[in-house]
Amino acid sequence: MCDCYGHECVMCKRVIPIHLGDFLTNRDEIEVFYQRHIPRDKTHGTLFMIADEDEDIRRQRVFIRYLTANARKRRVANHPNTWVDDVIKEYP
Repeated sequence: MCDCYGHECVMCKRVIPIHLGDFLTNRDEIEVFYQRHIPRDKTHGTLFMIADEDEDIRRQRVFIRYLTANARKRRVANHPNTWVDDVIKEYP
């Protein structure tokens, strides 16, 4: 079973569908940033290219920052809960 929910962008509060695998990561162990608000410092996170249904399936970027060692360890299972076109880059 997985935790699928809407996580707000840290900056604009836009709700991004998120998937946390097997309830092994708590919701407060990540931060989510929508396209225009992705921070310059991308340490401990993954940048995704997604298809965003609210924007007519245009390609949008989402950055997930893993705030704990647990979230980083489980990063493969912790991702946007939508069509992920590509993992652009992982930042250690």
